[in-house]
Amino acid sequence: MRRIIIIGASGFVGQALLAALSKSQFDVVGVSRTHKKGLAKVDSYDDCPAGDLLVHLAEESDIHQANLLGDSYLNKSHQITQRLCDKFKGNVIYCSSAAVYGDKNHQASKESDVVKGANIYSQLKLLNEQTVLERGGCVLRLSNLYGEGMSPNNVLSDILSQVGQVGPLRLRSTDPIRDFLYIDDLVRLISIIAERFQSGVYNVGAGEGISIRALAETVLSVYGEANREIESMNTGSQESVNFLDTSKVLEMFDWKPKHSLKDNLNILKQGSI
Repeated sequence: MRRIIIIGASGFVGQALLAALSKSQFDVVGVSRTHKKGLAKVDSYDDCPAGDLLVHLAEESDIHQANLLGDSYLNKSHQITQRLCDKFKGNVIYCSSAAVYGDKNHQASKESDVVKGANIYSQLKLLNEQTVLERGGCVLRLSNLYGEGMSPNNVLSDILSQVGQVGPLRLRSTDPIRDFLYIDDLVRLISIIAERFQSGVYNVGAGEGISIRALAETVLSVYGEANREIESMNTGSQESVNFLDTSKVLEMFDWKPKHSLKDNLNILKQGSI
């Protein structure tokens, strides 16, 4: 039985992954720096238990907050990742972000495309990617995740929070195009990689882009509010595109999302009733 250590296990992805892997053949230990039932509490992730495989989720997921934390956060987090890669002898699954591609591509981003450290958040992702890959680890560049328990600080949560209200659904901007991945699909992929680990960098997303306006229209349709008006607070057109080519992860792990965005939104709706 392989022992899997999940750091950052109190977060959205960590909780979903821990719940799924705990039902598998693996011996799974969730680790957090906060007190939470069922998790191992550590003051520093350097002190996490030993294991056969590390899933690294222990970083600030909010881009704005990560940027506010600055260089000291970047340096400390990178140093911890270096030490953890040594501790686990490169057997690390590191969750990075599609944000490293920027938002000016007009087609699906591939793993071979140019990446950009435009801010603290993406600079840290790229530094840690390099460290993990140099030691033979696995990097997952994730698109926008959604599902039960997701952060309230994202566009889909913003849309859902306005369901059932009177008047137009108001959004900061409806023009950006993004890729949205259901949490269960990510958990399923990590479970596959835990069974047959393979070094490399892999894009993980739905593999198609959708505008924020179309996302809102889909949500409203699912919730029976298709006739509601959608307003953009930013009236100027903004070119902002970020979605992923997922052909590599399909070829390597025979993985792709199980259901459509609309089907997953219906699952979320049923879970909220």
